[in-house]
Amino acid sequence: LSDADLAATRAVLALRAFQRRHGRIPAALSELVPECLDEVPLDPFDGKPLRYSPERRILWSVGADRQDAGGAAMGEDGERELPEESEPTFPIGS
Repeated sequence: LSDADLAATRAVLALRAFQRRHGRIPAALSELVPECLDEVPLDPFDGKPLRYSPERRILWSVGADRQDAGGAAMGEDGERELPEESEPTFPIGS
């Protein structure tokens, strides 16, 4: 697993724990602190907080190119529309 995978896994687990406790996902990752996380996980590629879209229900890293393209969109078949390497994207689930 990469550092981005580990940071995102921590965040996704915290998001799910928050959702179980509150019946909703947070509007921002900062809502997870301090209840579920000590701090918002950082993107190892640029040192900024991981990106998060509650509307799209995804969390993402900018990837090795350090260019934020808004996360890889998920197609209707559940497949990413961008290669995983270009912008690691993690679905939050329902």
